[in-house]
Amino acid sequence: MDLEGLLGFIWLVLHWRIAVCMAASTVTAILAVQSFSWLTGLQGIVISFLGLGFGAMWQVRSEPHRTQTDEAPDSQTSTAVAGTAAALAGAIWGVFSSSSYHSFLAGIAIFLMAAWWWSWYAQSRHRWVSSQRAWLCIGIAACTYVLGALVGLPVL
Repeated sequence: MDLEGLLGFIWLVLHWRIAVCMAASTVTAILAVQSFSWLTGLQGIVISFLGLGFGAMWQVRSEPHRTQTDEAPDSQTSTAVAGTAAALAGAIWGVFSSSSYHSFLAGIAIFLMAAWWWSWYAQSRHRWVSSQRAWLCIGIAACTYVLGALVGLPVL
């Protein structure tokens, strides 16, 4: 990670709304993993990091509105590469969420929250992808999540 990225991350965490959401999600994740035996440690980590995303959403919505640009989304990445990355991410998350049926359902809930945040961040905030490509990637990741869970069930 370069220095600019590190400074950007530190700047992001130092905003109080983000810090509050990170603290709340971390406490929630610790309590949830300790209370529910079917939640995996990795799911707890992801729940904790979702606080960063929701805190960023809260921070952006509290700032004065900036004018939206009507620039076309950046299309440097092909649809095949984006779809492959989404399939890989969904399958890996499915394998790690397949320790039980309850863990599978918790993984779906976490996946939906993460997909919602990513869609907002990549489309509305930065215009990285078009709406069609975002929905395609989310759909591919959802399908491979189920396949990954089916494959990972006997493994774990």
